[in-house]
Amino acid sequence: MQTYQFTTKAKFINDGFRLWGHLFLYDFEELKNALLDVGFKEVYLCDYRTSIYKELCGLESRPYYRDLIIEAKK
Repeated sequence: MQTYQFTTKAKFINDGFRLWGHLFLYDFEELKNALLDVGFKEVYLCDYRTSIYKELCGLESRPYYRDLIIEAKK
């Protein structure tokens, strides 16, 4: 399996934006606030391949790159 290689942190961020069509970068606090603002009542930070819901555990299929993984419920 080939993994993504980057030469600098800035290249990693820029590639993430440009190659995947992103327009805004979220951290947990920013995304949590946005979800709360639109009516979600609970927002959870989750570990890779885990969930508070049994049926969602282990569903990630791509390698882990320290992604921000959250769950929210109304």
